[in-house]
Amino acid sequence: DLSIDSTTALTDFASGSSPRAGASVDGTSFWVGGGAGGVRFAAIGATNSISLSANLANVRQVFIAGSQLHLSSQSSGIRVATVGTGLPAVSGQTITNLPGSSPGGSPYAVFMADLSPSQSGLDTAYVADDATGLIKWSLVGSSWITNSVTGVDADDYRGVTGIVSGTSVTLFATRGGNQLVVITDTSGYNAAQNGTPVLMSTAGTNKAYRGVALAPVSVVALMSQLPLAFRSDP
Repeated sequence: DLSIDSTTALTDFASGSSPRAGASVDGTSFWVGGGAGGVRFAAIGATNSISLSANLANVRQVFIAGSQLHLSSQSSGIRVATVGTGLPAVSGQTITNLPGSSPGGSPYAVFMADLSPSQSGLDTAYVADDATGLIKWSLVGSSWITNSVTGVDADDYRGVTGIVSGTSVTLFATRGGNQLVVITDTSGYNAAQNGTPVLMSTAGTNKAYRGVALAPVSVVALMSQLPLAFRSDP
């Protein structure tokens, strides 16, 4: 059964502005960001949170990749950046743009992957940028470079997530505020993205897609979706 824990009610998170993003490893604690208050850490059930850095107030996305906390912003010269080292839970953290990444643009969600055995750690990033398009970056040596851009400014890409299979990446992205598209990039590491966006869904009247994320599905839920001919119920 699905149960919702609503005991967490932060009184100091994005006060007077827009809550935008959250990330967690196991659901017992989490990191949040919004239009004010910067990136913050809190435990489940808390009413107050910890400000990790006083240098950046406006945060668009908070995400964990490679056991490292990241964020995106368009304020204070920050675009796609790391927050401290690892998964920090105390104040005084340094927010640092990914090396070589563009200081311009308007990034929102980011999906990162490890596609090359010759490059240590995460080496590929897909950045949903509503002023540019869906950008593909690769880490070459110690610097991130741009491989390609899918779409144009008017597409207003803001959400992106993905699934990796070998060197192929299936991306799910939101664009235009009301469209969900899927893109399969088989080009691999340090190559121009070769997939074409395919429309999956369009939001209804007075509705919008604010982002996209993958969620775990239980074995029971998966079994319930199988055709009867392939089910083996006890």
